[in-house]
Amino acid sequence: MNSAATDDIQVPRSFAYTALETTDADQHSVAIPECAHVYEPVGRAPFRGRVSELLLGPVHLLRDQVSNPFGYEGAGWMGAHVFFSFLPSSGTAFSHGRQIHQNTIVTYPPDHRYRTFCNGPIDCVAVSIREHALAEELCRFAGEGIPSLKHAHFIADPDCVDRFQHGIAGLLSEVAAMPDLIEDCVWRQSAKDSMLGLLFDLVYFASAEPQKLPPPTTRSYIVDKAIEYMLSNVACLPAELKDVCKTLRVSPRTLRYSFEKVVGVSPGHYLLSLRLRRVRQELVEGSGVTGIHRVAQRHGFGHMGRFALFYRQAFGEKPSETCRRATGGRSSARGSSCAPMTR
Repeated sequence: MNSAATDDIQVPRSFAYTALETTDADQHSVAIPECAHVYEPVGRAPFRGRVSELLLGPVHLLRDQVSNPFGYEGAGWMGAHVFFSFLPSSGTAFSHGRQIHQNTIVTYPPDHRYRTFCNGPIDCVAVSIREHALAEELCRFAGEGIPSLKHAHFIADPDCVDRFQHGIAGLLSEVAAMPDLIEDCVWRQSAKDSMLGLLFDLVYFASAEPQKLPPPTTRSYIVDKAIEYMLSNVACLPAELKDVCKTLRVSPRTLRYSFEKVVGVSPGHYLLSLRLRRVRQELVEGSGVTGIHRVAQRHGFGHMGRFALFYRQAFGEKPSETCRRATGGRSSARGSSCAPMTR
Protein backbone atom coordinates (compact mmCIF):
# COMPACT_ATOMS: atom_id res chain seq x y z
CA MET A 1 0.00 0.00 0.00
CA ASN A 2 1.35 3.43 -0.90
CA SER A 3 1.40 6.25 1.63
CA ALA A 4 -1.56 8.56 1.27
CA ALA A 5 -2.50 11.84 2.87
CA THR A 6 -5.75 11.39 4.71
CA ASP A 7 -6.19 15.12 5.17
CA ASP A 8 -4.32 18.12 3.76
CA ILE A 9 -6.40 21.25 4.21
CA GLN A 10 -5.27 24.23 2.13
CA VAL A 11 -5.63 27.27 4.39
CA PRO A 12 -3.41 30.29 5.15
CA ARG A 13 0.25 29.26 5.33
CA SER A 14 0.40 29.71 9.09
CA PHE A 15 -2.35 27.18 9.74
CA ALA A 16 -2.59 23.64 8.38
CA TYR A 17 -3.44 20.09 9.35
CA THR A 18 -1.98 17.00 7.72
CA ALA A 19 -2.24 13.28 8.46
CA LEU A 20 -0.11 10.79 6.56
CA GLU A 21 0.03 6.99 6.64
CA THR A 22 3.45 5.57 5.70
CA THR A 23 4.62 2.10 4.73
CA ASP A 24 8.26 2.98 4.12
CA ALA A 25 10.89 4.51 6.42
CA ASP A 26 12.05 6.87 3.68
CA GLN A 27 8.51 8.21 3.27
CA HIS A 28 8.24 8.63 7.02
CA SER A 29 11.55 10.50 7.11
CA VAL A 30 10.26 13.23 4.79
CA ALA A 31 6.70 13.31 6.14
CA ILE A 32 7.57 16.39 8.24
CA PRO A 33 9.13 18.83 5.73
CA GLU A 34 10.40 21.28 8.36
CA CYS A 35 12.43 18.58 10.13
CA ALA A 36 15.56 16.71 9.04
CA HIS A 37 14.95 13.20 10.36
CA VAL A 38 16.18 9.89 8.99
CA TYR A 39 14.33 6.79 10.18
CA GLU A 40 16.07 3.39 10.20
CA PRO A 41 13.76 0.36 10.40
CA VAL A 42 15.23 -2.49 12.44
CA GLY A 43 12.10 -4.55 13.14
CA ARG A 44 11.25 -7.95 11.71
CA ALA A 45 8.18 -6.72 9.83
CA PRO A 46 7.68 -4.06 7.12
CA PHE A 47 7.66 -0.47 8.38
CA ARG A 48 4.29 1.05 9.27
CA GLY A 49 3.81 4.58 10.53
CA ARG A 50 1.50 7.58 10.82
CA VAL A 51 2.33 11.26 11.17
CA SER A 52 -0.30 13.81 12.23
CA GLU A 53 0.67 17.46 12.45
CA LEU A 54 -1.13 20.70 13.17
CA LEU A 55 0.39 24.11 12.52
CA LEU A 56 -1.06 26.95 14.63
CA GLY A 57 0.95 29.99 13.66
CA PRO A 58 4.34 29.61 15.38
CA VAL A 59 3.25 26.48 17.25
CA HIS A 60 3.75 23.08 15.59
CA LEU A 61 1.96 20.06 17.07
CA LEU A 62 2.97 16.55 16.09
CA ARG A 63 1.95 12.97 16.78
CA ASP A 64 4.40 10.39 15.47
CA GLN A 65 3.45 6.70 15.49
CA VAL A 66 5.57 3.76 14.32
CA SER A 67 4.52 0.12 14.63
CA ASN A 68 7.86 -1.62 15.19
CA PRO A 69 11.41 -1.01 16.47
CA PHE A 70 13.42 1.67 14.70
CA GLY A 71 16.21 4.17 15.09
CA TYR A 72 16.36 7.75 13.91
CA GLU A 73 18.64 10.72 13.89
CA GLY A 74 18.45 14.31 12.79
CA ALA A 75 17.03 17.59 14.04
CA GLY A 76 13.65 19.24 14.46
CA TRP A 77 12.60 22.68 13.31
CA MET A 78 15.62 24.92 12.80
CA GLY A 79 15.94 27.28 15.76
CA ALA A 80 13.04 25.67 17.63
CA HIS A 81 12.56 24.42 21.17
CA VAL A 82 11.08 20.92 21.17
CA PHE A 83 8.91 19.46 23.94
CA PHE A 84 7.95 15.79 23.53
CA SER A 85 6.54 12.84 25.42
CA PHE A 86 6.08 9.13 24.71
CA LEU A 87 2.54 7.93 25.36
CA PRO A 88 1.99 4.93 27.69
CA SER A 89 1.50 2.45 24.84
CA SER A 90 5.05 3.03 23.62
CA GLY A 91 8.10 0.84 23.86
CA THR A 92 11.30 2.01 25.54
CA ALA A 93 13.29 4.82 23.92
CA PHE A 94 16.96 5.70 24.34
CA SER A 95 18.17 9.11 23.18
CA HIS A 96 21.95 9.48 23.06
CA GLY A 97 22.13 6.50 25.40
CA ARG A 98 19.73 8.00 27.93
CA GLN A 99 16.49 6.19 28.63
CA ILE A 100 13.44 8.37 28.02
CA HIS A 101 10.60 7.22 30.25
CA GLN A 102 7.01 7.33 29.03
CA ASN A 103 5.53 9.39 31.86
CA THR A 104 7.84 12.36 31.33
CA ILE A 105 8.15 15.41 29.10
CA VAL A 106 11.57 16.08 27.57
CA THR A 107 12.57 19.52 26.33
CA TYR A 108 15.49 20.09 23.98
CA PRO A 109 17.03 23.50 23.14
CA PRO A 110 17.10 24.81 19.56
CA ASP A 111 19.04 22.86 16.92
CA HIS A 112 19.61 19.85 19.16
CA ARG A 113 20.48 16.79 17.07
CA TYR A 114 18.85 13.50 17.98
CA ARG A 115 20.17 9.95 17.93
CA THR A 116 17.43 7.70 19.24
CA PHE A 117 16.53 4.03 19.33
CA CYS A 118 13.04 2.78 20.13
CA ASN A 119 12.79 -0.92 20.99
CA GLY A 120 9.08 -1.33 20.23
CA PRO A 121 6.03 0.45 18.83
CA ILE A 122 6.16 4.17 19.52
CA ASP A 123 3.44 6.77 19.99
CA CYS A 124 4.95 10.19 20.62
CA VAL A 125 3.46 13.70 20.87
CA ALA A 126 5.50 16.87 20.53
CA VAL A 127 5.32 20.65 20.31
CA SER A 128 7.91 22.76 18.51
CA ILE A 129 8.22 26.53 18.59
CA ARG A 130 11.11 28.68 17.45
CA GLU A 131 13.05 30.43 20.20
CA HIS A 132 12.20 34.02 19.26
CA ALA A 133 8.53 33.14 18.80
CA LEU A 134 8.44 31.39 22.17
CA ALA A 135 9.82 34.51 23.86
CA GLU A 136 7.50 36.88 22.00
CA GLU A 137 4.34 34.82 22.32
CA LEU A 138 4.79 33.97 25.99
CA CYS A 139 5.70 37.56 26.80
CA ARG A 140 2.46 38.62 25.10
CA PHE A 141 0.59 35.80 26.76
CA ALA A 142 1.96 36.35 30.26
CA GLY A 143 2.95 40.01 30.13
CA GLU A 144 6.50 39.28 31.30
CA GLY A 145 9.79 37.78 30.19
CA ILE A 146 10.43 34.06 30.33
CA PRO A 147 13.34 32.03 31.69
CA SER A 148 15.83 30.71 29.17
CA LEU A 149 16.09 26.97 28.54
CA LYS A 150 19.63 26.33 27.33
CA HIS A 151 19.89 22.65 28.20
CA ALA A 152 17.88 19.47 27.83
CA HIS A 153 15.50 18.88 30.74
CA PHE A 154 12.78 16.46 31.67
CA ILE A 155 9.57 16.98 33.61
CA ALA A 156 8.01 14.10 35.52
CA ASP A 157 5.19 15.96 37.27
CA PRO A 158 2.10 13.79 36.61
CA ASP A 159 -0.26 16.74 36.15
CA CYS A 160 2.04 18.44 33.61
CA VAL A 161 2.58 15.21 31.70
CA ASP A 162 -1.13 14.40 31.60
CA ARG A 163 -2.09 17.90 30.40
CA PHE A 164 0.64 17.84 27.76
CA GLN A 165 -0.20 14.40 26.36
CA HIS A 166 -3.97 14.87 26.37
CA GLY A 167 -3.75 18.47 25.19
CA ILE A 168 -1.82 17.64 22.00
CA ALA A 169 -3.56 14.33 21.27
CA GLY A 170 -6.94 15.95 21.94
CA LEU A 171 -6.43 18.86 19.53
CA LEU A 172 -5.15 16.55 16.80
CA SER A 173 -8.09 14.18 17.27
CA GLU A 174 -10.53 17.09 17.27
CA VAL A 175 -9.34 18.53 13.96
CA ALA A 176 -9.04 15.01 12.45
CA ALA A 177 -12.73 14.42 13.21
CA MET A 178 -13.77 17.89 11.98
CA PRO A 179 -11.20 19.16 9.43
CA ASP A 180 -13.18 22.36 8.81
CA LEU A 181 -12.14 23.57 12.28
CA ILE A 182 -8.78 24.65 10.86
CA GLU A 183 -10.65 27.30 8.84
CA ASP A 184 -12.35 28.70 11.96
CA CYS A 185 -10.41 31.75 13.22
CA VAL A 186 -11.96 31.53 16.68
CA TRP A 187 -11.04 27.85 17.06
CA ARG A 188 -7.51 28.45 15.81
CA GLN A 189 -6.91 31.28 18.26
CA SER A 190 -8.36 29.25 21.13
CA ALA A 191 -6.21 26.20 20.25
CA LYS A 192 -3.10 28.35 19.89
CA ASP A 193 -3.67 30.09 23.25
CA SER A 194 -4.29 26.73 24.89
CA MET A 195 -0.89 25.47 23.69
CA LEU A 196 0.88 28.70 24.65
CA GLY A 197 -0.59 28.47 28.14
CA LEU A 198 0.67 24.90 28.42
CA LEU A 199 4.14 25.88 27.17
CA PHE A 200 4.21 28.78 29.62
CA ASP A 201 3.62 26.36 32.50
CA LEU A 202 6.21 23.90 31.19
CA VAL A 203 8.92 26.54 30.76
CA TYR A 204 8.45 27.87 34.26
CA PHE A 205 8.21 24.39 35.75
CA ALA A 206 11.43 23.32 34.00
CA SER A 207 13.28 26.45 35.13
CA ALA A 208 11.98 26.29 38.71
CA GLU A 209 12.68 22.58 39.20
CA PRO A 210 15.32 21.72 36.58
CA GLN A 211 15.92 18.01 36.14
CA LYS A 212 18.63 17.01 33.73
CA LEU A 213 18.35 13.83 31.73
CA PRO A 214 19.85 10.70 33.31
CA PRO A 215 23.37 9.66 32.29
CA PRO A 216 23.85 7.25 29.38
CA THR A 217 23.45 3.59 30.27
CA THR A 218 26.20 1.00 29.93
CA ARG A 219 24.07 -1.04 27.54
CA SER A 220 23.59 1.98 25.28
CA TYR A 221 27.34 2.54 25.24
CA ILE A 222 27.91 -1.08 24.19
CA VAL A 223 25.28 -0.77 21.43
CA ASP A 224 26.76 2.49 20.11
CA LYS A 225 30.27 1.05 19.94
CA ALA A 226 29.04 -2.18 18.36
CA ILE A 227 27.15 -0.24 15.67
CA GLU A 228 30.24 1.87 14.93
CA TYR A 229 32.17 -1.35 14.34
CA MET A 230 29.39 -2.84 12.21
CA LEU A 231 29.23 0.25 10.00
CA SER A 232 32.94 -0.04 9.30
CA ASN A 233 32.83 -3.77 8.54
CA VAL A 234 29.27 -4.37 7.39
CA ALA A 235 30.01 -6.55 4.37
CA CYS A 236 32.50 -8.93 5.98
CA LEU A 237 31.21 -9.55 9.51
CA PRO A 238 30.02 -13.10 10.27
CA ALA A 239 26.53 -13.47 11.71
CA GLU A 240 27.83 -14.60 15.12
CA LEU A 241 29.69 -11.26 15.56
CA LYS A 242 32.67 -12.73 17.41
CA ASP A 243 34.89 -9.88 16.20
CA VAL A 244 32.51 -7.32 17.70
CA CYS A 245 32.57 -9.06 21.09
CA LYS A 246 36.35 -9.33 20.97
CA THR A 247 36.81 -5.66 20.06
CA LEU A 248 34.39 -4.44 22.76
CA ARG A 249 35.60 -7.04 25.30
CA VAL A 250 32.09 -8.18 26.11
CA SER A 251 30.50 -11.62 26.03
CA PRO A 252 28.01 -12.60 23.29
CA ARG A 253 25.35 -12.72 25.98
CA THR A 254 26.06 -9.16 27.12
CA LEU A 255 26.05 -7.92 23.54
CA ARG A 256 22.72 -9.64 22.84
CA TYR A 257 21.03 -8.37 26.02
CA SER A 258 22.25 -4.82 25.31
CA PHE A 259 20.79 -4.82 21.79
CA GLU A 260 17.51 -6.35 22.85
CA LYS A 261 17.12 -3.77 25.63
CA VAL A 262 18.06 -0.70 23.57
CA VAL A 263 17.22 -1.57 19.96
CA GLY A 264 14.57 -4.25 20.41
CA VAL A 265 16.31 -6.87 18.23
CA SER A 266 19.39 -9.07 18.49
CA PRO A 267 22.76 -7.76 17.23
CA GLY A 268 22.64 -10.33 14.41
CA HIS A 269 19.26 -9.06 13.28
CA TYR A 270 20.46 -5.45 13.47
CA LEU A 271 23.40 -6.34 11.20
CA LEU A 272 21.01 -8.07 8.80
CA SER A 273 18.76 -4.97 8.79
CA LEU A 274 21.76 -2.74 8.15
CA ARG A 275 22.83 -4.83 5.15
CA LEU A 276 19.30 -4.93 3.76
CA ARG A 277 18.95 -1.14 4.09
CA ARG A 278 22.18 -0.61 2.17
CA VAL A 279 21.05 -2.93 -0.61
CA ARG A 280 17.69 -1.19 -0.78
CA GLN A 281 19.33 2.23 -0.94
CA GLU A 282 21.38 1.17 -3.96
CA LEU A 283 18.36 -0.36 -5.69
CA VAL A 284 16.22 2.72 -5.05
CA GLU A 285 18.96 4.90 -6.48
CA GLY A 286 19.07 2.68 -9.57
CA SER A 287 22.53 1.36 -8.79
CA GLY A 288 21.69 -2.27 -9.49
CA VAL A 289 22.62 -1.92 -13.16
CA THR A 290 24.85 -4.99 -13.05
CA GLY A 291 22.27 -7.18 -11.34
CA ILE A 292 20.59 -7.41 -7.95
CA HIS A 293 22.79 -10.35 -7.00
CA ARG A 294 25.97 -8.30 -7.31
CA VAL A 295 24.56 -5.51 -5.16
CA ALA A 296 23.53 -8.08 -2.55
CA GLN A 297 26.93 -9.77 -2.60
CA ARG A 298 28.69 -6.44 -2.08
CA HIS A 299 26.84 -6.13 1.22
CA GLY A 300 27.58 -9.59 2.53
CA PHE A 301 24.76 -11.76 1.12
CA GLY A 302 26.04 -15.02 -0.34
CA HIS A 303 22.82 -17.02 -0.61
CA MET A 304 20.39 -15.26 -2.94
CA GLY A 305 17.35 -17.30 -1.90
CA ARG A 306 17.72 -16.29 1.74
CA PHE A 307 18.48 -12.71 0.73
CA ALA A 308 15.25 -12.48 -1.29
CA LEU A 309 13.27 -13.90 1.64
CA PHE A 310 14.82 -11.49 4.16
CA TYR A 311 14.31 -8.55 1.79
CA ARG A 312 10.63 -9.29 1.30
CA GLN A 313 10.07 -9.76 5.04
CA ALA A 314 11.73 -6.41 5.77
CA PHE A 315 10.22 -4.27 3.02
CA GLY A 316 7.08 -6.08 1.91
CA GLU A 317 8.21 -6.42 -1.70
CA LYS A 318 10.71 -8.28 -3.87
CA PRO A 319 14.06 -6.65 -4.77
CA SER A 320 12.95 -6.65 -8.42
CA GLU A 321 9.83 -4.69 -7.48
CA THR A 322 12.02 -2.06 -5.81
CA CYS A 323 14.04 -1.83 -9.02
CA ARG A 324 10.96 -1.44 -11.18
CA ARG A 325 9.70 1.43 -9.05
CA ALA A 326 13.14 3.07 -9.17
CA THR A 327 13.14 2.90 -12.98
CA GLY A 328 9.59 4.14 -13.34
CA GLY A 329 8.04 0.72 -13.94
CA ARG A 330 9.95 0.03 -17.16
CA SER A 331 10.23 -3.63 -18.02
CA SER A 332 13.59 -5.15 -17.20
CA ALA A 333 16.02 -6.35 -19.75
CA ARG A 334 19.32 -8.13 -19.35
CA GLY A 335 21.77 -5.73 -17.74
CA SER A 336 19.06 -3.38 -16.46
CA SER A 337 18.61 -2.39 -12.81
CA CYS A 338 16.16 -5.27 -12.55
CA ALA A 339 18.56 -7.91 -13.80
CA PRO A 340 17.62 -11.23 -12.19
CA MET A 341 19.41 -12.74 -9.22
CA THR A 342 21.56 -15.80 -9.69
CA ARG A 343 21.92 -18.51 -7.10
